[in-house]
This record gives sequence, C-alpha cells and structure tokens, in this order.
Amino acid sequence: MLQTKRPLKQSIPFTTDIVYHLERLMYHGLVCNHERVICGQILYCIYACARFGDATDMDSLELANAGGFYLVEGMARKYKMGSSEKKRNFLPLVAGQGLYELPWAPRWFAARAEA
Repeated sequence: MLQTKRPLKQSIPFTTDIVYHLERLMYHGLVCNHERVICGQILYCIYACARFGDATDMDSLELANAGGFYLVEGMARKYKMGSSEKKRNFLPLVAGQGLYELPWAPRWFAARAEA
C-alpha cells in the first residue's frame, strides 16, 4: 500500500515578510471588510498553527486584551483527529501578537462583526 501512495508534497511555507505584509494589510491596503476577514483568518491559522478547516469551525472565539497585548482564544470541537474518543474533547487554538507594530486581531474582530 505504501508503494502506491504518492509522496507528500507540502506547500511552500509563508516567509516572515509575507506574514508581516498580511498584518500590515489589516491597516493599509484592504478596502473591503470581507478582505480583512479573510486576511485575519489566514493570520489566525498561522499563529495558532491550525488547519484552515479546524479554524473555520470554532465553537467559541474570544479576543483578550492585557495592557495592549492581544490574544485570540478559540475552542474547536470538530477537528481532524484519529479516534472518536479524542473527538469528544475541545481543541484549544490560541494566537498571539504578530510581527507588525499594530495588532492584527482587533481589526479582524471588527471586520467579522461588520461583515
């Protein structure tokens, strides 16, 4: 069976320059809230080390702020996992501050509320 399976071909990882510019786009360059929602979702997946599908089907998603440091906390019940026993647990997904001088998460939450 292993001989017939094709080798895994992973996508090219995002560079720090790309991530920085995605965060910068949250403040400069994106006109539409829908674009901010998409850009923020990508950033959330990057910083939470989450699969896109796991991060789009969240049971809860909260923005915490402590002295200007923002933390996005999410819980997913549906996620890609092997056994049904593990699927009964929540998967915590946490994303923090980024590379850009302004925090991306508040803009993402504002865009989600307006979209």
